[in-house]
Amino acid sequence: NILPRGFRSWGDKQFRKIYGQAVSRLCASPYMEETYAQRYGIRGSVLYPSRSSTDVIFDAPCDKPTSSFPTFAYAGSINSRGYAKCISDLACALETLSGRVLLFTPHSKQELASLGLDKPCIVAKPIIPQRELTTKLREEADVLFVPMTFEEWFRENMIAGFPSKLTDYTAAGRPILIWGPKYCSAVRWALENPGVAEIVQEDNTEMLKASVEKLVSNSAYRRELGRKALIVGQDYFSHASVTQKFYGLVTANG
Repeated sequence: NILPRGFRSWGDKQFRKIYGQAVSRLCASPYMEETYAQRYGIRGSVLYPSRSSTDVIFDAPCDKPTSSFPTFAYAGSINSRGYAKCISDLACALETLSGRVLLFTPHSKQELASLGLDKPCIVAKPIIPQRELTTKLREEADVLFVPMTFEEWFRENMIAGFPSKLTDYTAAGRPILIWGPKYCSAVRWALENPGVAEIVQEDNTEMLKASVEKLVSNSAYRRELGRKALIVGQDYFSHASVTQKFYGLVTANG
């Protein structure tokens, strides 16, 4: 729950009331639907995040190393110090390989410094329009990073929330590295789709480093991850498939 502690009980009561009254309850993942069903005793429907109808669609993975190989990229906001720690630990793992972390983020240099993300191997760039993100990630990153914080107070969000950046990451045709607790939505989704990403399920920097080295050293493995991400991402997040499901759910509940 991201509300301040004093407002969490009130916020939950308000959401419970609205969720119970809704005609359609669309949850961004089966893990969110499962969580709300247990909490509120009401079933919902699953509708994964959708890509835009104007997104670029690639039909093959990109296995050409970037000019700054190895470059790992993260796109999005950094919502807690736990996320920042994951990115910082990734940077440390890459330093020994003369690699770098590319951040596409709305945060200022001062904000990143306050989060400990002012390392020499971390390159911050401004957030870019969504329609350009997939192509930019494909061109400038060798691996795409999905951190899910291990902070205990963020546990409920990690279980129920689903990282929408996977819609863009899977479209890029680059390999994906997911680091998060075994109960989080990103890890569970990747385990249910074998081969879609390299996964680290423990809060262990040595295990992270081993996965980073595996990705950096094995071009065939990177290509296969990129290939599988394209296929799985199209099944889950394409505009056509999500839109079709949305209209089906709305019609059924109408």
